[in-house]
This record gives sequence, C-alpha cells and structure tokens, in this order.
Amino acid sequence: MKVSEKDSKNLVVEATGVGKTVISAFDYKNFKNNNKGKVNRLLFIAHREDILMQSMKTFRTILRDRNFGGLYTGNFTPDNIDHVFMTIQTFNSKKFDENISKDFYDLPQLQKEWMEKMY
Repeated sequence: MKVSEKDSKNLVVEATGVGKTVISAFDYKNFKNNNKGKVNRLLFIAHREDILMQSMKTFRTILRDRNFGGLYTGNFTPDNIDHVFMTIQTFNSKKFDENISKDFYDLPQLQKEWMEKMY
C-alpha cells in the first residue's frame, strides 16, 4: 500500500481473519520509518479485549518490539497513551475523545463499526 503525503486516512475492508491487523501494523511501521524522531502515536480500537491482545501481539511482532503498546480496557490501564489498544467501551466510558485533541493520534486504527463514531 502506498500512501502519499496528502493522504490522511486509509481504509482496509476485508473479511475476518484475512490480515487487516497485519496490514495496519505494516502501515504503522512504514509511517514510523518515514517519521523518525517523532512519537508516532497510535490508537487501536476494537470491541473485545481478546482482539486487542491479539492485535497488540501482531504489532509487537511486526515492529520487533516486545514492549510496544498498552491495553486500555476495563481490566488494564496503560502507563501512557502514546500507543494504546483500547476497547470501544473504555473509549466511551472514559469520554476519551473529550480528553485529547482530535489530532493527538497520528494513526487511529478502528474496526469499521466504530469509524463513524469517531469521524
């Protein structure tokens, strides 16, 4: 996937289990490599904690960083919010969008059912 400097959003629509998270992780890795020296903040939202745990593991594998990201769910709170994997329930209950600027995250990653709520 090639992203021009003018592009600000990408959309990957595929069936369950065909690699959307892998594509997202490689897209983030490419973004990070093109923006060295920056925080490159990531927000990944899904509706279930197990999906977030699996997604975070995928990102850690592709980025080769065993400590990348933190879970933000009813059971976990991350040390910081620079690279966070969050449930939509936590996003809503914490009113997360009211506590950060709209452009805080460089790459928000959302499951399709949550995109319209954010944008």
